[in-house]
Amino acid sequence: MKRSKYTVTITYDNCDGCGKCAAVCPKVVFKMVDGRPVHFDAGNCAGCASCEAACPYGCIRVQQQQ
Repeated sequence: MKRSKYTVTITYDNCDGCGKCAAVCPKVVFKMVDGRPVHFDAGNCAGCASCEAACPYGCIRVQQQQ
């Protein structure tokens, strides 16, 4: 698996499993498993943060690694 210079964090406390993060991700970083988004291939993350913007509950955070 390739590494990304971005870290994607999912906070499940407020997640309702809407799947918007997975639907908008152009790099297919997520897949839905049992009604929740999980990292499918985090190494593909390009840092566009479309998943972060699409989440209505603020559950997704994209950060550049230092």
